[in-house]
Amino acid sequence: MTREKTLGADKVAPVQFKILLVTFSAYLTTYFAKYNISASTQAIQDEFIFSNAEFGIVLSAFAMVYGFGQFVAGFLSDRFNAKTILLLGIAGSVLANVLFGLSGSLTAFTAFWCLNAVSLALVWSPITGILYAWLPEKRWGSWMGILCALSYVGSALAMPAASLVAEKCGWRADFLFLPLIFGLSGLLILLLVKPTPGRAGYEAGWLPSAKERKAPITVAEYVLCLANSKFLMLCLCMILANAVRWGLNNWIIKILKQPIDDGGYGLSLVVAGAVGSSIHWGAAALSLTTGWLSDKIFTGRRWPVICLGFVISGAALFALSSGSSILSWPAGLAVLVGLLFLTGGLIQAIMAPMSCLPGDILGGQRGAAGNGILYGTAYIGAMFSGSALGAIMDAGGNMAGIMTLAGLCGAGAILSFAIRR
Repeated sequence: MTREKTLGADKVAPVQFKILLVTFSAYLTTYFAKYNISASTQAIQDEFIFSNAEFGIVLSAFAMVYGFGQFVAGFLSDRFNAKTILLLGIAGSVLANVLFGLSGSLTAFTAFWCLNAVSLALVWSPITGILYAWLPEKRWGSWMGILCALSYVGSALAMPAASLVAEKCGWRADFLFLPLIFGLSGLLILLLVKPTPGRAGYEAGWLPSAKERKAPITVAEYVLCLANSKFLMLCLCMILANAVRWGLNNWIIKILKQPIDDGGYGLSLVVAGAVGSSIHWGAAALSLTTGWLSDKIFTGRRWPVICLGFVISGAALFALSSGSSILSWPAGLAVLVGLLFLTGGLIQAIMAPMSCLPGDILGGQRGAAGNGILYGTAYIGAMFSGSALGAIMDAGGNMAGIMTLAGLCGAGAILSFAIRR
C-alpha cells in the first residue's frame, strides 16, 4: 500500500472527516424518529384517556427493549459489517414510526414503539464502531464530543419541529413524516460510507500489524466485560444519568404545557417545545466542552467531568422544582430556559466522556461491544423514567418527579468517584 493511502495519527485526513460526518448524520437525525413522541404524549393521552402511568408503559417498554438491543448491537457491530447493521436499524425505525402513527390502542402503541426500540438499538454501537475504526485513540474524546454535540443538535431541532407539526397537522403526522428525515441519512450512508479504512482502500497507521490484531470478540469475552469492576461502576453511573436524561426527554414538554393549576408551567405546545429543546441545545454546546476537557485538561481522565456534570445538573433540577413560580421572577422565562439548558445539557453532555470509557477500559477493538453493554444497562434507568416516574408524578405531582431526578444526580456524583483511573 502506498504512503498516500496510509492514514496518520497526527492529523485527520479529508476522507476521515467525510466518513465520520456522514455517519454522524444518522445520530443527528435519529431523534426525529425517537423524540417525536415527546410532543405527542399529551395529545395521545387526551385522545385515548391514558394516565401518566399507563402511557408510561409505552415509554418503559421502549427503554427495556432498546436496552436489551444495545447488548446485541454491540456484539453484532464488533463481529459483522457495522454499516449494514446501521442501515438495518434506520430502515426498521422508519417503518415502526409509520405503523405507530397508524395505531389506535395502548397495545399497538407499545408493540410498534418496541419495534422502533429494536431498530434504534442498531444505530449507536455501529456508529461508535466506525468512529473507533477511523480514528486513533487519542482523538476519541474530542470526536465523541462532536458526535454527541451533533446528536443533541438533532434532539434540539426535533423537539420543536415535532411540537409544531403536532399542533398544525395532528400528532399522527409526527410519526408519518418526521422519520423520513432519518431515512434520508440512511441513504447518504449507503452511498458514501465505508465501515473501516481497509474497506475504503486505506491503512490505519496507528494500528498494529495484521498478525498482532485481536480476533473478533467472542461471546465469552463479551460476558466477561462485566467482570471489570470499573466498567461495572461506569454502567451504574450511566443508569442514573439515563434515568435523568429520559425523565426530561419523556415528560418535559408535557410538564411545560400543563396548566399551572395542574402543576405545570402553562405554556402553549409550540412554546413548550421551543423551551424544552433547550435541554438539547445545552447538550450540543456542553458535550464539545466535556469531551475536550476529558482529553486535554484532565489528560484522559473522564471521572472529574462526569462528577461535575452530575452535581451541576442536580442543582439546576432542584431549582426547577420551584415550579411555575420561576416565571414570576425577573426574566423568568429566560431563567427557566437557562436551568433546562444546564440540567439537560450537562446530564447528556457527560455521555461523551462516558462513551469513551469503554474504549479506555476495554481497548479500542472492544469499544463497540463495551458501548453496547454500557448503553444496554443504561436503559434500566430509562425504564424507570417511563411508568415508574409517571406513577410518582400521578401521586405527588410534576415537581415530585423533578425532585426525584435531582436525587438521582446526587447519587451519580457519589458513584463517579468509583470510576477513577
